[in-house]
Amino acid sequence: MLSSVRWGYFRIITGTIVGGVLGFYVMHRLEVSYKEKWNERLKKYEEELNKKKEKANKELKTKYASTQLSFGGCEVSGLKKIAVRH
Repeated sequence: MLSSVRWGYFRIITGTIVGGVLGFYVMHRLEVSYKEKWNERLKKYEEELNKKKEKANKELKTKYASTQLSFGGCEVSGLKKIAVRH
């Protein structure tokens, strides 16, 4: 009778320890994969944001480049006047 009680305690304690270790490992793997997934999404978002900024900058440059006129020694731009001396 005493040996079966000891065997029962041993099984309970061993199962608790092994279950805790297995649970920790599974949660750790889930957390790592979740972080990696979000890092990839963040990188993709940043790339898209940079592309949008570059596109907006190109549009502004072409818009203001087309409005530049030169009159003699002065250059007139859509943003400011610059006097050029010779």
